[in-house]
Amino acid sequence: MHDESDLDRYDEKAVQRFVRPLYPLFRRYFRADIQISTPLSQQSIFVANHSGGMTPVDWLIYLALTQHLNGSRMYVLIHPMFTRFPPLRRALARRGIVRASANNFYGAIDRGASVLVFPGGDDDAFRPFRDRSQVNLGERYGFARVAIKTGVPIVPVVSAGSHHTIFVMAQGSRVARTLRLDKLGIRTFPLILCFPWVLAIGPMSLLPTVPLPARVTILSDEAPIQPPQIGNEKIKEVAKRFYRQTSDAMNELLGKAYRRRNFRERQGASRR
Repeated sequence: MHDESDLDRYDEKAVQRFVRPLYPLFRRYFRADIQISTPLSQQSIFVANHSGGMTPVDWLIYLALTQHLNGSRMYVLIHPMFTRFPPLRRALARRGIVRASANNFYGAIDRGASVLVFPGGDDDAFRPFRDRSQVNLGERYGFARVAIKTGVPIVPVVSAGSHHTIFVMAQGSRVARTLRLDKLGIRTFPLILCFPWVLAIGPMSLLPTVPLPARVTILSDEAPIQPPQIGNEKIKEVAKRFYRQTSDAMNELLGKAYRRRNFRERQGASRR
């Protein structure tokens, strides 16, 4: 059973009051170049990369998709740690932002809504700066399994430049395993340069940071990826292949986004 109270708190007016002032602000601050190509009328599972650590830069994906969908309902699945405080949980739920769980995922799909997920979690958000042009979905197949079971297509969405808003020097995955943090669902113990903390290590990386005003390019795939049929195979094996197909498509799209971003950066430099 899905979290009835959270999904039912969705309020389109609250969503628009939240998005309308923030979207132009974020676009201006990050000099955002946004190209969302998915059809408005199609229910979709948006699978996005997660960058920039704990900076709010990934909100730009949510804001852009909400603007693009123009009133069509979309839920965003976020890490449970952000929904532990009941007043914040209720406020987020009114804006379609709910705890990441299978129940909420299927519940949102049952309602005919689209869903935005960031399956890479901290593996992706704290990948080293040298890996900024590579998506790391952390071998989390849940989104692929939901797409296969429900028949809802996947739309890859990527942001290039978000990982320039902080500098992840080391991911610290080995340290996290040594400290057995993975038992708590934490896979990283990062070392980052960020504002205002300058240097943040491990738990300090979870503190809010002010993102640098890096140029951000957001692209979505023009054609949704249709989920495969299960046939006689186990769904786990089909989901793994579909996961890899999605991951490969996202990496290809992220490369395209970085080329587009770098071209815009050169254009901007030539005008100065």
